[in-house]
Amino acid sequence: MELVNASLSDRIEQAKSVDFGAILGGSFEFFGKVWIQGFYHALISAALVILIAPLIYIPLIPFFVEAFDGYEYAVGDDLGSTFFQGFTLIYWIGYGFLVFVLSIFMQAINFAVISHYYRVMRKIDDEQAEDAGGYLDDIKVNFRKLMLLSLTTTAIALLAGLLCYLPLLYVIVPIQLLIPLYAFNRDASASELINSSFKLGNKYWLTVFGLIIISQFLAQLGVILCVIGLFFTVNFVHVPIYLFYRDSVGFDQE
Repeated sequence: MELVNASLSDRIEQAKSVDFGAILGGSFEFFGKVWIQGFYHALISAALVILIAPLIYIPLIPFFVEAFDGYEYAVGDDLGSTFFQGFTLIYWIGYGFLVFVLSIFMQAINFAVISHYYRVMRKIDDEQAEDAGGYLDDIKVNFRKLMLLSLTTTAIALLAGLLCYLPLLYVIVPIQLLIPLYAFNRDASASELINSSFKLGNKYWLTVFGLIIISQFLAQLGVILCVIGLFFTVNFVHVPIYLFYRDSVGFDQE
């Protein structure tokens, strides 16, 4: 489904109905074509997290050095209060801010890698030649937008969690749809993408929610293969979402 010179909002309004069973059934066949790319993207995401995550622990080095070299713990000591001695409130506020920023950054990087996976799926779907590399191209050209989208989705999820968690069942759909919306509409503003994700999510909430729940369950089956199998199956969750997007909103003709 391709529309010429149609805005994202128009394409969502004109989106046709989809067949849940056809999308879910087609996901298994299509996954057979894209699983190796899903594996590569899962490895890239994991490698980047492994490289960045240790930065969270660097500020804690003095903390552990002080704990192991300067303290003797007796039975009955308040380990928690002793553990925090010598570190000011400003230190912990700063550390908390660092953890928050690094978390948003890691999420933005993962967002870029997965959006690249969606575009690779479209190329395979259209039987086009796949470009080599380019996993982090979005970070280079749309870093600020990715950070803003990451920050916004985190804020939405936190707010939904504070409201007794039930709203999380609602926002999980637009948050998941935000990835293909960005992947295929990178020129759209962050606010337009977020509004479009809720607009599309409201229109097909039950269908997309069902696809997410089933595909998430199936994606975890890689645990059976000694956990390493997760790298092969974890990105299955994006296959039905891609097919849903293709069959409902479609792509603006390039």
